Amino acid sequence: MGRFMMMQVLAAQLFLVTHALRSFGHYNRMDDTSPTHSKRRGKNPARERPSLDQENSSRRSNTPDGSNAATGVANKKQKQVVTDRFEQEKVQRFHDAFPSLLNENLSDDSPGHQALIKNLIRSSRQLINVPNQADKSKTSVHLAAQSGKAWLVKLLLEDFNGDVTKTDCNNATPLHYASESGDELMIQTLLQFGADACQKNRAGHAAIHTAAAAGNVTILSQLLQNAESCLTHVDNAGNTILHVAVMAKHIPVVNFLLDQPATQSILDVKNAESKTALYIAAEDGSHTIVASLLYTKVRDETGQVVDVRARAGVDVNTSKSEFNFGATPLFAACVCGHTEVAKVLLSRFDIDTKQKSTGWTPAAAAKNSDQKDIVKLFKKRNSKFPCCLPRSDHPTAFLCEPEYTGE
Repeated sequence: MGRFMMMQVLAAQLFLVTHALRSFGHYNRMDDTSPTHSKRRGKNPARERPSLDQENSSRRSNTPDGSNAATGVANKKQKQVVTDRFEQEKVQRFHDAFPSLLNENLSDDSPGHQALIKNLIRSSRQLINVPNQADKSKTSVHLAAQSGKAWLVKLLLEDFNGDVTKTDCNNATPLHYASESGDELMIQTLLQFGADACQKNRAGHAAIHTAAAAGNVTILSQLLQNAESCLTHVDNAGNTILHVAVMAKHIPVVNFLLDQPATQSILDVKNAESKTALYIAAEDGSHTIVASLLYTKVRDETGQVVDVRARAGVDVNTSKSEFNFGATPLFAACVCGHTEVAKVLLSRFDIDTKQKSTGWTPAAAAKNSDQKDIVKLFKKRNSKFPCCLPRSDHPTAFLCEPEYTGE
């Protein structure tokens, strides 16, 4: 009996030891990916990030020899090419349609025509500031300003973020085109939205130069009210706005400029050819412009011109020091045979008739050029010439006439 009980006790102990060994072996064989082990350590195996080596291995297994990756890059490039081509065609369709609508009937501002243009703009609003390469890189604002449709320019600038400072291939802004066409409402609209009247194009012309060359006094006055400092600007050839007006022979513009106080500082400015505005006028035979440059009008209480006086600040003897061996305006008039110009120049008491160019005085140059009428002027002239003649016979008497616009 005692032996039987001892065997039962030993069997129970053996069972406990065996169970303990088995349990220890089970836990010892478990790795870190075991659910039980992960749970015991507080980790979730599903959320474990694979290592860099595992990622590279997986990528290599999915793209043997990198062929799939190269194909993906090629497909991406091809897709980009198709997208770019589609965008280019879209831009070209807009650039073809917009000018066509503007040029279809420039005077047609009917509601129906305006609606067509507005619908086109709304459908392509992102293309408003894109330059048209087929039309000198002009934007929609350029084309609208050139067409004279102020309502359209205002629509583009106010509702569709049009850029009023964009330039075309000649660096011209919409304001340059408006200044050339002489549209007052267009100028007002562009200036209202921040157009810069002093911004220059490729030739160095600001909008005021363009207006002066076009002969539009009203536009010029409108621009100078917003940018008076532009009056003294010069272009790439060294020409001031006065040079431009004189070369274009726009007498009203010249007279308007001479009435501006700031013009006093540019009367004797020489351009790149060392020519003053007076020299250019004398060389071209513009005797009315020469008279306007040399004399200023005296008006009575009613504003009527009653007399003329020598204009201060003009050097009548300024010579082309760097070209043509120091030729003066008088010398140029004598050589070119401009009798009326010579008559006006000789009316100035401060004219130097002895100043030589290439060894010739103006009188000798006139005689050598067989300009008999001009030679007679020198023979009659004396120091009292400006005041010894009756007013009606004075070379500048025409300045007292109510209106004069031509040569």
